[in-house]
Amino acid sequence: DGRLYVVTEADRQLNLVALRPETGELLWSQAMGFVEVPIERDANRYPLQCTPSFADGVLVCSTQLGFLVGIDSSTGSLMWAYYYGDDQSLSRLGRWPHRPQSSFGHAGFPSVVHIADDRVVVLPRQSNSIHCLDLKTGKRVWTGPRQDAEYIGTLHGDHVLTVGSRFCRSLSIKTGQELWATRLGMPSGCGVQAGENYLVPLEEGRIATLDISSGREIGFTIARQDRDEERTSDIDRDNERVFAKTD
Repeated sequence: DGRLYVVTEADRQLNLVALRPETGELLWSQAMGFVEVPIERDANRYPLQCTPSFADGVLVCSTQLGFLVGIDSSTGSLMWAYYYGDDQSLSRLGRWPHRPQSSFGHAGFPSVVHIADDRVVVLPRQSNSIHCLDLKTGKRVWTGPRQDAEYIGTLHGDHVLTVGSRFCRSLSIKTGQELWATRLGMPSGCGVQAGENYLVPLEEGRIATLDISSGREIGFTIARQDRDEERTSDIDRDNERVFAKTD
């Protein structure tokens, strides 16, 4: 709606601000939490992103402090807050924990909030679970074990596709039940959806292509070493044919 939204930190306070993109004019600011250690001195939070996600008039913001917040995009008012930390005793203290006790997965992979059909799905670094919430209320719909998942690849139909250090898995967005699991190996970066397929770059040097509905691997690029070996074999075969003709 002609606004630019950004998460900021100033004087140890996290804020979501709305700006007029043409001029930078501040339209509104909503406080989301306080931190004990500023971002420039916090090695745990420093590499992690806090990018807002938007759907149906709601901005969902990760704070990297153990909770998500939902904010009305037009007014800036706080709609809900959801604690996803694994230490449930902290959530009963009446305040948000300043420093989550654990970190899961590799910080080099994104921890982005995904939204589809009034469902918010997130795989936070501070939780050993994947969480699904209601967009309007922030109430938990389901949680499931993180297993080896590094990031959420995409939401497509009933599928929540996660990419892990060994497996790609699909969970039902309605129930969290596992629909399929395919062993691929360690990813080397973020994948991308292409129609009904999902492409995953792998550490071994190839890109695997998965059918999202079934998890079946339907295509892949050949690793560079394999290509070099194939090229060498082709040259050897060509030389053998040339020498045979000469003889």
